[in-house]
Amino acid sequence: MNEVTQSVVDDRTTQVESYESEAASWMRTECSFEPPKDLLRTGLESCGLAADDTATFLSGFAAGQGLEELARQISVGQILTKRTAHGRRHFLAAMKCRYSNAQRPLPGIAELATILPSLTSQVAKNQILLPYLLLSDRVAFEITTSVVFPCRQHGETHLPKDNILAALYAAFRRHQRRPWGDYLCIRWVEGLLSVLRDVGALGRGAERERLLTYAVRPEVFSFHLWGLYESGLRGCALYGTPFWRLLLLNEREAYHLATVVAARGWWTFTTLGGVEEISPAFSSLRDWVFHELG
Repeated sequence: MNEVTQSVVDDRTTQVESYESEAASWMRTECSFEPPKDLLRTGLESCGLAADDTATFLSGFAAGQGLEELARQISVGQILTKRTAHGRRHFLAAMKCRYSNAQRPLPGIAELATILPSLTSQVAKNQILLPYLLLSDRVAFEITTSVVFPCRQHGETHLPKDNILAALYAAFRRHQRRPWGDYLCIRWVEGLLSVLRDVGALGRGAERERLLTYAVRPEVFSFHLWGLYESGLRGCALYGTPFWRLLLLNEREAYHLATVVAARGWWTFTTLGGVEEISPAFSSLRDWVFHELG
């Protein structure tokens, strides 16, 4: 680590550690909503959310092509032709770790392939994919939930790149891993910040470090609500789960979105004798997409 990088790390460590301690209790007790601790990987510097290319990849899957065939088409340049061979390899690696190995409560590849073409908003597409990325990358998960999420909740207006860089080096120390090279670390941080811009949480250009007024789209919330419901969560647990931190939402915001999707007729939300009941208004996720988004 060079002197400049060390100085940045020293300056930011106290603030980062205060954010991390706030989320530590949740991270110890809610293991089902976080990636394994050994998933410290590079790749974010080369492939962000890539919503359009991801939709192309998944549409092939929905058309009946297997993952091996799609991998072959990508490797030889039959699809995703705008990417270099190097870029296609990184993209394919990201697809495999984010989607082919996705576990509950994330909806499966078939469901993703169904909804992505129905979304007209690029931000909504990116938000749909964010939990898949975070649950496949331990460091991205920890920094987003333990640094970015508290920044937003505390009403901070800026997210300096140096803070994220310091959090990355703190993660290496916490997991007793040797840091990547300085240049790769900086590129990885830029990749994570790009993801935050793509979901509408961070500004661009001259305001690239400004935290924006952030809102999760109702269709995004409903999609992941389906995943939680089909995983067995019921009642207030559907909006009280820490899963929503993967979309930078607190419990109050998740509750509000539950009322929004109910008002749209996508879900029913009732209270009887102090017990809340939240249930889908359609027979399946695909049925909802076909009738409401298709």
